[in-house]
Amino acid sequence: MMSSIIGVAQLNRYISLKLKNDVKLSGLTVRGEITDFKVHYKSGHSYFALKEDGSQIKCVMFKNALSRNAFKPENGVNVLCTGDIEVYEPNGVYQIIVREMVPVGIGQKFLQIEAIKKKLADMGCFAPERKKPLPPLPKRIAVVTSLNGAAFLKRRGSARCAEHSGQAVPRRRGGNIPLAGAGRYRAFNDSSGAAGG
Repeated sequence: MMSSIIGVAQLNRYISLKLKNDVKLSGLTVRGEITDFKVHYKSGHSYFALKEDGSQIKCVMFKNALSRNAFKPENGVNVLCTGDIEVYEPNGVYQIIVREMVPVGIGQKFLQIEAIKKKLADMGCFAPERKKPLPPLPKRIAVVTSLNGAAFLKRRGSARCAEHSGQAVPRRRGGNIPLAGAGRYRAFNDSSGAAGG
């Protein structure tokens, strides 16, 4: 029937009003593990998702609520989030507008990281006898970074390091050291006696 045809904006508005008028979805407390947590660099609002057993829901915590919260959110931590369910009408996504957040336990990702740290510790990777002392004034310095990165440019322009020889090992942002770069890094360590591997 023609009377049942509505626009997208009208549909999202209708759903939004339904959710806002549902008392069960106001002041709701939801438990889940934080994932994809990030803070917008301009607004200061935080965006993340709560996940549990293969399901997740998007969440927003505005800057004021985040600043009042005593707990600093991190990925992999199980939390209790209290807030209201609302629809962000421009894209039709429903989400929790979080007012309060408290930790309730350790999430799966945190446990995975701790398991890796324990495995490396059992292999002796963190043993004190494996550590080499750093010289007070190294003769050679290697910088593992993007050649356009601030760290490399700052080091190259440093007066303190001007008299020391150095080598840049290229690294993609957010990525691993390429195989060729890794070879140069190991060769540098072997020739200079620097700590690392």
